[in-house]
Amino acid sequence: MRKGWILLLMTALLLVIGSGTALAAAFTMPYVPQNEGLYDTTWEFLSRPDCEQCHGSNLADRHHSIDFVKIEGNCYRCHGFENGTIQPVPRECTTCHTESPHHKTVDAIEGRCTACHDPNVVSDFGSKPLPTYDASLITPAIADCRNCHATNASADLPKPIFKPGPVDDPSENSTHHYVANAGIDCAKCHFGNVSAPVRDCEQCHDIGTLHTIKGHTVDETGNMLVERCQGCHSNLIAEMAPPQPVAVPTIDSFDIYEGPILAKVTATGTNFGEFIKGYSKVMFGNAEAPIDYWTDNQVVFTVPMVNSGKYNVRLVNMKGESPQYRVFTVWARPQINNVAPADVVYKAGGEVTITGKNFLVPAVDSVKLSYGATQIPVEFTVVDNNTIKFTVPTTLSPGSYSVRVSSPAGEASGAIGGTNILNVWGVPYLGSISPTTAKVGWTISAIGYNFGAQQGASQILVDGVPVPATFWSSTKIQFKVPAGLTVGYHKVKIKTFGGVTAEKTFKVY
Repeated sequence: MRKGWILLLMTALLLVIGSGTALAAAFTMPYVPQNEGLYDTTWEFLSRPDCEQCHGSNLADRHHSIDFVKIEGNCYRCHGFENGTIQPVPRECTTCHTESPHHKTVDAIEGRCTACHDPNVVSDFGSKPLPTYDASLITPAIADCRNCHATNASADLPKPIFKPGPVDDPSENSTHHYVANAGIDCAKCHFGNVSAPVRDCEQCHDIGTLHTIKGHTVDETGNMLVERCQGCHSNLIAEMAPPQPVAVPTIDSFDIYEGPILAKVTATGTNFGEFIKGYSKVMFGNAEAPIDYWTDNQVVFTVPMVNSGKYNVRLVNMKGESPQYRVFTVWARPQINNVAPADVVYKAGGEVTITGKNFLVPAVDSVKLSYGATQIPVEFTVVDNNTIKFTVPTTLSPGSYSVRVSSPAGEASGAIGGTNILNVWGVPYLGSISPTTAKVGWTISAIGYNFGAQQGASQILVDGVPVPATFWSSTKIQFKVPAGLTVGYHKVKIKTFGGVTAEKTFKVY
């Protein structure tokens, strides 16, 4: 593509025929700056500077790396040899390259169009399904591609799709029929019937990229301007009743504008259209929101799993994207970092402080102590966004409780970098030990209650000296008779946050 002509500039002739009178009008699509990628043209329009835009200026190095130079050492194949002198190679690429190799590359043969072409303008072959609906104002028949692509290339018009002559002539040396193997594998585009007309603009250009090329604009109400459509759809427009504006979806309102993740939101508006899988979407920032319900004027979607914050929400369908967006605020869930003190004494009550964040976004509405399936609400005060204080009920039974904080944004039931466990300690009681006569290394079991579910800072004291536990639960503790104990009687006590038990004795023999 030379600078003198632009692929994105499309010219169409609108013919309106009626009552023996013909009215001709010309319409030119506006220029839309975009990177088209590899030039889709033949060599008669290219010069060395054009080649260098993609291949760089070190063309000599590139040619000296070709296999027949490296392997065969055949310099004369390009340079020639006359009068005992190696001849220079012509500096114009088109002197040697008499036909375009672009659509003969492996990428082109295998249909990877976007390896060279801008994906905003063309899609990989076969990646976009051919429409199953009839040609319409939105998707023209193949003949109407000539509204954008001239039948003959010139300095001002894009490369033609077809040369003058039969459309299904596979020998035509033009843009589409010059694609690699097109003359051999006609069924690749015609799907078995080589005489069938092909609406194959949308095989490489999906509806979205076609409309990107045309550079559609919308008015203040969100409707696509009709004159933009005429650039490609003029033939159909001439044969139909006056077209209505192509209306893109417009969101009027949400039923809620803030909430937690997984909240259900109802969007109302106009021109949502019919739900079509893969095309009908609700975009929540860069995330796609799950859709629960879709009609032409109402959509219900679920707030996706995103971080808290403000998100621009847009609706997309086959006709385009809503020109405006609505802002939805995702609430931040509360987060617990630590609970202190983590230990309290049964019936003593006391105040506990929860540290964390998001206690005011939105405000915490409950604090509960969880013990198995039991949830015990407690009285609390939100001091600030990072601090909550609550009073321990004096009726709590001994045990370990999970502290849970809830708000309309959700629940925090864990701790980050600390603990969310509150231990309520009863006075420990040691009822018995077994066996009461043992040797060094034997295991002794201490039976009682209020020992605590885990040992933590609690201790087994033998003659006042701590010994390691091999097992610990709220009602049973085990330990081995430590080495060095003399023959005779020894005292055992259990010490916890709740107090110290009375002693029991065992005999070493």
